[in-house]
Amino acid sequence: MKAIHLIGLFTAAILTSATARAQLFTPTGLIGQTVGGSGNGVGTDTPGAKLHVKGFLSPTLFLEPEAQANIGGGWDYPETMLDIHGLLGTQGVGVPPNFGTVFHVDANGNTQIGEFPSVPPNKLSVRNSMGVYSSTTTWMRMLFAGGGSGSAPELNWRATGDNHFRIKNDQTNVTGLTLAKDGQVGVGTNNFAGDHSLYVEGTAVMDWLTIQKPAQWGGGTDYLQLKHEVGPEIKWQTSDNSNLRFHGNGFDVMLLSSEGKVGVGKDFLSSYFLGSNHSLYVKGSAVAEEIFVKLQADWADFVFEPDYPLMPLQELDTYLKQNKHLPDFPSAAEVKENGLALGETERLLTIKVEELTLYLLRMNEEMEALREEITTLKGEK
Repeated sequence: MKAIHLIGLFTAAILTSATARAQLFTPTGLIGQTVGGSGNGVGTDTPGAKLHVKGFLSPTLFLEPEAQANIGGGWDYPETMLDIHGLLGTQGVGVPPNFGTVFHVDANGNTQIGEFPSVPPNKLSVRNSMGVYSSTTTWMRMLFAGGGSGSAPELNWRATGDNHFRIKNDQTNVTGLTLAKDGQVGVGTNNFAGDHSLYVEGTAVMDWLTIQKPAQWGGGTDYLQLKHEVGPEIKWQTSDNSNLRFHGNGFDVMLLSSEGKVGVGKDFLSSYFLGSNHSLYVKGSAVAEEIFVKLQADWADFVFEPDYPLMPLQELDTYLKQNKHLPDFPSAAEVKENGLALGETERLLTIKVEELTLYLLRMNEEMEALREEITTLKGEK
């Protein structure tokens, strides 16, 4: 069939009401009209609409506007290439018809579908919703839920089985983002295992991560943060002043208290922190290549001062028999109860070694004096 060139009032013929005469025009005038709903036929003598075009050759219908002309429902704007107007909204009894633009193409090829407010031009703009369908059970659409000015934008989809929504690069065949129907999100993967909400295959970079229970989101307490401001930082805060726990293979392996105390060891108990001001607690042994203890108390050098009150040996003997431990040292019961202070013990041991040195020096002086006395007595004989 030949291409049909329809200029000027083509759209008006389409939109004529059901009770008016359906008319078909050419530039030379009216060529036909009908009354009622049977309409005009092109290529058919049994039209099913006001204008029914039937044919097998391409193009069956050809619309060609001339310069400064338009094809539309009676509007003659040069910037408009095509306007289709229709009835908008639901009309009640006695309410006058509300007509508006339902399809619009401007001179730059920007296309709008649906009644539009003043919006920036796009190559394709669709009011409220746009869908892509494979079947009645498999589809996706973009929409504004509710359709009003305050509606939230949404992306909906439905698929059979466990098919997920994927954002995939067609050139590299790499899946960048996967959304599962139960709310799981995969970054760089479309594989999910377990009931986790987020899966990341590869590395992730961020400058701040806050972990909270959903009921406490946005609150100032009960959170854990991984952040990088001045430097890398782990920060936590709790309303009940609880400790930060490091848990591994079913056991607590380290605890950090808000007072700065550190507990290390399998199933270390937070109760060990109570009633003590120590900064480090180790349940079990500790191995180190070197340990430095820096004391606030004076080191043992004062023992060698001339006025140091060295306990006489007879008095020391009496003390040892009564207490069963050196002076200034804790007893066995005290060590069992409170532990042993490594730095202070080293200081006391050094004091005792220096006192022992003084005892030896004094004994040596006495022995030398006795030796001289013996030598003198032997010479007199």
